[in-house]
Amino acid sequence: ACLVQQRERENGTKDASMVILTTTSPAKKTTMIAKLVVVFLGVCCCATTAETTSGKYFPGARSASELESYAFPEESPETSFYKTVLPRTSSLGVSFSGGGSRAFSAALGQVGALREAGIWPLVRYATGTSGGSWALAGYTWRNRSADELLGPVVPPENLTKDALEMKYSGCARSFPSKAEMDYVNVRGEDWLDAVFEVFLGPAGVPKDGPLSSSPRYDLGGDPFPLFSMTLIGPATDMPRLVPVVVAVVDKVASAAVAASSSSSAVVAPRRVKSELRILTSCPLYVGTPLATEVDYGDATIQVGGFVEPQLFGCDGLEERGTSDEDPPPNLLLETRDPRCSGLTVGQAAGFSSFYSGLGYANVLGPVANLEIGLHRTYFGADLESTERVLFSDGGNTENVHLSGLLQRRVTRIIAFYNTVTPLNLTWDPLLRDPTSSDVADDLADFFGLNLKSEPDPTYDYRQDQVFPASDFPKVAQALQASVRAGLGGVATFQHETVQNDALGVPPGLKVNVTWVYLSTSSTWFDALPRETKLAIKKKVIEFANFPHFTTLNLLLTPLQVNALTSLTSWVLLQNFHTHLEDVISIQSAGEKEDEEQQQQGLLPQLQKEEQRTTQQRTTNTGPFLRPPHHHAHAMRTADT
Repeated sequence: ACLVQQRERENGTKDASMVILTTTSPAKKTTMIAKLVVVFLGVCCCATTAETTSGKYFPGARSASELESYAFPEESPETSFYKTVLPRTSSLGVSFSGGGSRAFSAALGQVGALREAGIWPLVRYATGTSGGSWALAGYTWRNRSADELLGPVVPPENLTKDALEMKYSGCARSFPSKAEMDYVNVRGEDWLDAVFEVFLGPAGVPKDGPLSSSPRYDLGGDPFPLFSMTLIGPATDMPRLVPVVVAVVDKVASAAVAASSSSSAVVAPRRVKSELRILTSCPLYVGTPLATEVDYGDATIQVGGFVEPQLFGCDGLEERGTSDEDPPPNLLLETRDPRCSGLTVGQAAGFSSFYSGLGYANVLGPVANLEIGLHRTYFGADLESTERVLFSDGGNTENVHLSGLLQRRVTRIIAFYNTVTPLNLTWDPLLRDPTSSDVADDLADFFGLNLKSEPDPTYDYRQDQVFPASDFPKVAQALQASVRAGLGGVATFQHETVQNDALGVPPGLKVNVTWVYLSTSSTWFDALPRETKLAIKKKVIEFANFPHFTTLNLLLTPLQVNALTSLTSWVLLQNFHTHLEDVISIQSAGEKEDEEQQQQGLLPQLQKEEQRTTQQRTTNTGPFLRPPHHHAHAMRTADT
């Protein structure tokens, strides 16, 4: 019954074989068999006349060393990224963490502050995970002004009681108040619909808007968006991380288990090493740059490379030639799969936030996972598009998608940890390693410090190390000092990457990271008007864990969201001169190229004089209004 329902959803029709099984009359059986023949012939006709969906496949790098010089698809001179984003931006990336409505609301304030400080137009890449992806997707494909969607940046002294309770019309701050959906007990396809209806549709994102549709970065002023998702493994042969005896997840899962044999729906899985992989989706492609062979026990998948979004999840991909573009070399593919709809903007954000997916994979058997899990056909590095694989929240593997920025050799990063875990100010990082009650484990794991003694069925960060463990104590101490000073948790350090094949991060990349850790601020609270303080103190239940509202409760009130966006924007602006002012001085790719040409004597003196005159004129109108250069090199050349 589960498989029949699955076919009905995929085909959009009732399954004729199921109708016959429920028909008792011989005459009706004859009629239904005749109808079945008609349906069969119709399917055959549709199969032969189905429109062809075509697109490109971009092979991945075969080793970490090869990844260091890998040309990403957006680096091709034909792309709008190359023409519009690269010339005006610096080697700067921002990353918004997962965390449900809390992370969504915090990111709204942080984007507003980056715009206020003049940093946002300089950002080349922005990554979003889970709740962070909702904010990034809605903002990037919005149908209204940024000011209308984000709402005003409200400093604490102006956060009156009326401003705290304000319900902004058309503003994304109102979205969490309608998030009456279950973060844990939900079917995968239903989750995609819910994310769109609550967080993206109200922002003006088209219901079936393809991920490849023109987003705001095409128009200038916004970064190139990257969304993360976790590839768990084969839907029909998924090795589990933890032993499970009984699986009762929700009504849908229970029904799926009851409809199948107990041996196939619920198993006592073996303990295995995690083989989770992070995929990135964006307007130009879906996949991962490092091609590797992943062994899942009884099945092996060639993971790596990218396909254009319209081919994601399609069956029957066939090679139709080789493109002569360089960089990057790619293959031309096509499919006649009538169900092929590719990846939409809403689905990209939904895949990035399907938190329950990994838990389902760890407790349910293949029949139940096909019923309630989120699965698609995966193209694979060898283009064998026959494997049905399970997907889940990018935060199940990497809650801040730093690897997406490091793979692209970004040298300046602002990482937003909008976490549920308060920073423990009494813990001394020099005396002992952290525990899960001291700091967010997804931060510690980037330095190779695993805070979980046993694998967790809902996330696994054990393969996330990208920086030396010796760097972590000074980062933690600096964050603690910043919070004690009343400025929120902000710290900036230079790190050098260590090789991570699972995340596709090359070694030896030097990167300056500003770590922004969601924290309370005594200075912010003291600056609030007296009536606002009293209003917050009266709302004991609403503000009990402020600003670390629980991730699993997606329903936040306007008071909670307004206070959170005010805090996160204020913290960023208060720390601008100490931690972010250097971003303004970073040259864009176009400026670097012109400087290099001048030094090499490649520009005539007249052009130099003209350039200086233009630069003086544009500087007088503000540092972010320089016209874009139209002859920038590819990113890997300009940023070397």
